[in-house]
Amino acid sequence: MPLTLLGGAAGFLGGAIVSHVRNKRAVKQAEQAFDASRRKLAEEEDLTKKALYKLGLLKYQVWEGFDRFSQAFEKIKNRPQFTKVRREQISLPKLELAELEKLSFSAKECLALGALAGGFGMLAFAAVYGIMEHKKVQRVKVQVEQSIERMDQARDYLSKLRELILAVTKELDILNRFYIQQVTILEEIVQEKQGYHFFSEEDKVILDNTIMLVKLLHHVCGLQLLAKGRDGKDTIQSWPVQRELAQVKEARISLAG
Repeated sequence: MPLTLLGGAAGFLGGAIVSHVRNKRAVKQAEQAFDASRRKLAEEEDLTKKALYKLGLLKYQVWEGFDRFSQAFEKIKNRPQFTKVRREQISLPKLELAELEKLSFSAKECLALGALAGGFGMLAFAAVYGIMEHKKVQRVKVQVEQSIERMDQARDYLSKLRELILAVTKELDILNRFYIQQVTILEEIVQEKQGYHFFSEEDKVILDNTIMLVKLLHHVCGLQLLAKGRDGKDTIQSWPVQRELAQVKEARISLAG
């Protein structure tokens, strides 16, 4: 065999080996980036589910606690018109905790990973062919990068949703603690004074505060964190909810003052 052919063959083989090594490195880097992004998404999803469960459990406790006010309120005789509250207005259906699991995150819709199931297999297969299949390696690599971008978008969505859930949970918890304090005092009052005409001015303030706290708790429990957008997807209602929470906080502080 002529030396020129041997040299050409050796050069081609050497180039193929170099390209093969380079492509394998690209495969490894893409796999690592994909796995890291997938782990972060799974962690954020887990944190969001836990935050949502905690909020749901708190709502359940709040709604259960409304019965204390109902019972105390029913004992007050000769209530003036401006303090009348019908029992059904504060009697809410119990939240089934299992319903929390039915909540569908739009983040899931951001992920189109089905086509990527065999992506890394394709990437590894393409890498074997070295220079001749370099374009295929790059094409699948782009698909992997796009999928990583979608996962990052989904993680950002869940992070914002969790932030809103935590904000609602915080205000609801503070409200509920205040309510428990007030309704406990009200229960003590009605044990001694079952007629409204026996109430002191301080007693009347406790009653009015408790009524207002029930309304505020009811309102916060009903806040919608997600709403359907024009595209049919759930959008996070950060601004509307934060605005409502600010107003509730202001009302709560005025009651405490």
